[in-house]
Parts: sequence; C-alpha cells; structure tokens
Amino acid sequence: MATSTGEWRCSGASVVGRSHEREGLCCQDAWAKHRSDNCAGTVLAACVCDGAGSAKSAQTGAELVSTFLARWLAENFDKVLAEHADALFEAFSAIREAMDQRAGQENGALGDYACTVVAVAVRDDGQWVAWHLGDGGIIAQFSETIRVLSAPKKGEFANVTHFITDDDAYAQVGCYNSKLCNEAESPLGFVLFTDGVEMSLFVRKTGEVAPAVAKILGWHELADEEQVSAAIRENLRDVFRGLTGDDCTIVMLRWCVGAASVDSGEKPANEQTA
Repeated sequence: MATSTGEWRCSGASVVGRSHEREGLCCQDAWAKHRSDNCAGTVLAACVCDGAGSAKSAQTGAELVSTFLARWLAENFDKVLAEHADALFEAFSAIREAMDQRAGQENGALGDYACTVVAVAVRDDGQWVAWHLGDGGIIAQFSETIRVLSAPKKGEFANVTHFITDDDAYAQVGCYNSKLCNEAESPLGFVLFTDGVEMSLFVRKTGEVAPAVAKILGWHELADEEQVSAAIRENLRDVFRGLTGDDCTIVMLRWCVGAASVDSGEKPANEQTA
C-alpha cells in the first residue's frame, strides 16, 4: 500500500469541442475534485461528467453532478469502500434529488440535466473506489502496468449511452474498488476522460493504451497541480481537439513522493496520441 510519505495530486481541464464552438455553444463537459480527511488519512476524489447533447441544460447538469459526487465520494469514502452497493444507491438518490430541486427552480425537468459519470476516489493508504456510467472511461496505473480499468459503456446502439437521469442508471454503473479488484499493488495513478478523447487514449478493439498516457501521468513529478492543469488544457486544445468535434476532458490523479521538480528544467509538453 501507499505510504504516508507521499500524497495524491489531481489536475485536469475541459475544452469546448470544435462542433460546439462552431454553433456558439459552451463546453458541456465538467469536472471537479475534492479533498477530505478521515481517521485513516486524506481522501482525494475527482468526477468527470459529459452533458448529454440532447439535454436542455447539459452544461449545468455536468457541473452540478461532478461537483456533488466529488464531494460525496470524498466525504463518504469508508462507506463506499465497505458497502459499495448501498453507498451507490444513496449517492445517486441524493444527486437526483438535488437535480429535481434545480429543475423545480428553473421550471425544467430531470432529463434536462442528463450527463455521464466517471469518478475515482483514493486515500493515501492506497485504498480506492471508482464509479463509471456511460461513455468516457478510466485508465489506471498499478506498479508499472497501465491499463484500461473501465472502458466506455454504450447503450443498445453505438451512438447511445447511459445517463444519470435514466430510470435504470443505478443498474448500469460499473463499480470498482481496491477490495473487489484485488490488485496486488497499490495504484499510482488514474486518468479519467470523456468520449471526446477516448480514441486518442486507447484502442478499443485491443485495449492498448496510448504511450502518451504514461508521459501525462509523469507530469506531476515535473510541476504542481495548477501547472499540470494548464499543460493538460494546452494539449487538449492543440492536440486532442483536432482529432474530434466533441468537447474534451482529461483529469489525472497521481501518487507523488516529494515535491514537484519544478526547477529541474523539464516541463510538461504536447504529446502524441494513439
């Protein structure tokens, strides 16, 4: 398991896709992070959401859900780890109630805030949990192995996915944690992403992860969270966005030992994709 001499860091960014930009629309992806201390250590949680293109308030829904679930996972980490099914039901019930309240305030409907969910929470002792609903996905690093932890989840048809506002959303969530997955090593990093960048990060047919992922995971050794977020944003804008018309989001959680080597002369750079 991870030792107390290190810490988890989190950086990320979202950029508007070319198709939304042409239409004068805002980015409908959103992400949030939250830290919380409990008796066993510090928990860092991050959540990425992609608002449904057909939803009236997609951006609001993605922002609301990502902020709510990042906080909820961090503050209820022990419950999620011990009773994952009950915790998932409780969290989804609470967020849907919050969405219903927002809909009432804005004279809308629950479906107006439809979005996907990609979330990870990890404690500094190496215990972790992950939830995934819809497209987008999670890549994880355990020791020297970097692999897809949760691949995009589509619906009955290729261009259909699952959203948190669906009646069967609870049943469609992929749940993973350090107890269920029985990994021999503690995690060293997680990459959360929306569907705008999924084809750039891994090959769906083989599950092969792009070499750029390993380099991106190393950025926290070179710079602090704010600088890494700026580097992710630059790469999304200058590299990833050119390969898709969709909004793009990448969020990275990384276990680091010692301070970032910001004076080493190196810095995060643009990376080639798959």
